[in-house]
This record gives sequence, structure tokens and C-alpha cells, in this order.
Amino acid sequence: MNEASMKNDDEGSSSSCCCNNNPGSTAEVARLKRMISQMEVEIKANRGTISRLAAEAEKQHLSAVDGLSQVQHFIKEKEAFEVEKRQATDEFERLKIALSETEAKLADSQARIANLERELRVRGLQNEDFVNVKRNHTKFKNKLINLLFESCENVGEDGAVDEEGIIKEIIGLKDRHKSNLEEKETLVTKYHQKTSEEVERLEDVIKDLERDFIDCRNSVIRLEQDKQKFLGFITQLKSIVGIAEADVDLGLDRTLEVILLRTNQLSRNETTSLAEKKSQVYTLQRKLKSLNENMDSKVVFIPRADPGSLTGGGGENF
Repeated sequence: MNEASMKNDDEGSSSSCCCNNNPGSTAEVARLKRMISQMEVEIKANRGTISRLAAEAEKQHLSAVDGLSQVQHFIKEKEAFEVEKRQATDEFERLKIALSETEAKLADSQARIANLERELRVRGLQNEDFVNVKRNHTKFKNKLINLLFESCENVGEDGAVDEEGIIKEIIGLKDRHKSNLEEKETLVTKYHQKTSEEVERLEDVIKDLERDFIDCRNSVIRLEQDKQKFLGFITQLKSIVGIAEADVDLGLDRTLEVILLRTNQLSRNETTSLAEKKSQVYTLQRKLKSLNENMDSKVVFIPRADPGSLTGGGGENF
């Protein structure tokens, strides 16, 4: 401090001496002092501007990093939703195919049931005919007895009728007819039992198909709900990122590739803007350094002025 004050005193005395010896240089010294003061004010203003620009650039950089991290987070969530959507789509296609197969099986079963119902109706009509035939058995038997009485084989030489032979023939015919009826009844019973079992099996198949159909329909409903959730996520993404229309601003549609391309464009634009601001800051720093060097050279030049040269026309040296 003492050396600086002594130096300033020497400079002041030297300047006053110079001014006293050469009154013409007083205006030049005053003008140089005003220029130095103005340059110091400009330097302070430039320093404030540089500090403000540096703070703003740092703020923009932090904002860009934060925005980029948010976009990356949204991209990860979008990828997860895309995977879930792809899986849901595959599951939906699988269920759709299963539903088509189930509907085909159901239609086939319904056709088979209709055929069985027609056969059952035909068998019912045949059974009714069989009952009608059985009811007319007595009438048939009487006609048969009359025919047997009229047969020559059962008439003796004296014209007497062999009643025992007729009865034996009637009993044998009755037994044969009864065995035929029992055999037909057995066949009808077996067929009826088989048809009933087939109907029960088809009813179980229909119930299973109905359950599968209900499960498929519920799965379709759940997939629609997942689709609505995905569309809601896209809407939230638009509102957060600040997109008015996703189809226009993101590209053509809501695909992962388009969103990634748009994100890369935004990142490149932000990086370019940040680089431009940094280059501006570096340019201002170089200008400030140049001004400081110029100020230092001019400030150092004043105290080293030669009094003799000032006396002999120092105005020209300045």
C-alpha cells in the first residue's frame, strides 16, 4: 500500500509537473482519464453482462439436462408400454383365433345336435309305428288263426282239425315274433341310450364353449381397457412435453421410432443452442481480455512519460 501510494504520488506529481511545464497537455491528460473512466465503466458493464450470460447459460444447460432426463424417462415408459401393448396385441390375436375356433366348434356342435334331434324325431315316429303294430298284434293273430284253420296241413283224413298242431304253430310263431320284438326293443334301447349319452356330451361341450366364449369376451374387454390406458398415457405425455397434436408434432403416428427421432432432434437443437451461447460467452471473454490488455498498456504508458518530451511538444507523443 505504501509503495502504491508513493507511486501514485510520484505519478500525480509527475503529471502535475508535466501539466505545469506544458499546459497544452492538460486537456489531453484529462481526455485520457475520461477515456479510462469510460472504459472501466464499460469493463464493469461487460463483466456484469458476462456474469449474467454465464449464469443464464448454466441455467439453460441445467434446464436442458433436466428436460433430456425427463424425455429419456418418458421414452423408457413409452418402451415399456410398447412392450405391454405388443404382448397384449399378441394375446388378443391368440384369443381371437381361439374364439374363432371355439365359434367353429360351437357351430359344428349345434349342427350335430340338430342332426341328432332329427334322428330322434325319426326314431320316435318309428317307435310310434312299432307301438301301433304291437296294438294290432291281436288282430293279426286272429287272422293268422283263421288262416291256419283253413290250411290243409292241419286237417285230418276225416275232415277233423288238428288243434294241437295249430296251437303249437301259433305258440312257435308267437315266440319267434316275441324274440324279434325283444331284439328290436334292445336295439332301440341301446340306440336311445347312446343318443342320450351323445346329447349329454354335446351339452357339456356347449357349456365349455360358452365358458371359453365368455373368457374370450372378458379378455377382449380387458384389452380395450389397456388400450384406453395407453391412449391416456399418450395424452399425458403430450400435455407434459407440450405437444398440441401428437400426429402432427411427433411425426405421423404414435410409434416409438417417431418419438425417438423427435427427441433426438430436440436434443440436437438444445445442444446447438447451448454451444452458440457458450461461443458467445467465450467471444465476450476474449473481448474483455483484449480490453483489459489495452487498459493496462494505456495506464502503464502515462506514468512513464518523459517530462522533456512533454516540454518539447508532448502533445504529439500522446
